[in-house]
Formats: sequence, structure tokens, C-alpha cells
Amino acid sequence: MIGDLPLGEVAMIFGVLVVTGLVTGFIAGLLGAGGGGLLTPVLYEVFGLLSVPDESRMHLAVGTSLAVMVPTTLRS
Repeated sequence: MIGDLPLGEVAMIFGVLVVTGLVTGFIAGLLGAGGGGLLTPVLYEVFGLLSVPDESRMHLAVGTSLAVMVPTTLRS
């Protein structure tokens, strides 16, 4: 058990994030679509599963997406 979540649920969230990252990376590489537009809604829902309060969930999703985009942009 991690925090209040059972291990099976943590594994499911981890799997969703890995698959989402792979699909987002593929679409971003193939079509040039920004990963932030694809990743932010998924992060929003995942943070909902992790019981993040509604008033800070979108801010956290956008901030996390931006935190991933900045180093990626600098590397490009």
C-alpha cells in the first residue's frame, strides 16, 4: 500500500501513465503535436484518482506538463 492506495491501483495508474507517455511521444514525434495538449488532460484525471483537491488539480496538471516541456524544449 502506498499512501491510501492499494498496490494494484498504484500499478494501474503507473501503467496508464506509461502507456500515455508512449502514445504522447509517438504522436508528438510523428505529427509534431505538442505533448502538453495531450498530457495535461490525462494528468488531470490521474491527479483526480490520487485524491488531489479539485481547486488545485488543473494547476498541478498544467505545471507538471510545463515542467516536462521546458527541459525537452531546451534539449531540442
